[in-house]
Amino acid sequence: MRLRLLCFLLAFSTLSFAADPAADKTALMKLHAADRDGHLKGDADLLVSPLAATVTEISNGRVTTMKRDEAKAKFAGYLKTVKYTAWDDAADPVIKISSDGKMAWMFVQIKVEVAPAENLVDKRNFYNSAIQTFEKDAEGWHMTAIAATMGR
Repeated sequence: MRLRLLCFLLAFSTLSFAADPAADKTALMKLHAADRDGHLKGDADLLVSPLAATVTEISNGRVTTMKRDEAKAKFAGYLKTVKYTAWDDAADPVIKISSDGKMAWMFVQIKVEVAPAENLVDKRNFYNSAIQTFEKDAEGWHMTAIAATMGR
């Protein structure tokens, strides 16, 4: 009896995370689109909406782990100083989803145009390339880490 119950529970738990790669890719692309909108609108809430409760950022030779509210404060402060006038894919994002459908990573290359908030004429253009990692739970996909680099 216990063995049957255990088998049922294991089967049921895997169904709740059943992998549907097409649906998962669509969901991850929606998060990518929201990232674009958040940058162009200067909306820190939109930028942190896909984040896990804790996210790790790798940039400028440092590894930083922060809570979602800390990331929001960081974005809000930064977005007061700049205005994004372009944030577009320079290449199609590459998405890889684990065979169990619980983890994913996305490689992105973005062409950015940004200006100081007080001088929108003084624009800078650059590329931002990143790998983002995601975990899926009952609520959907959440970004757990990002490693990014900028270049011309």
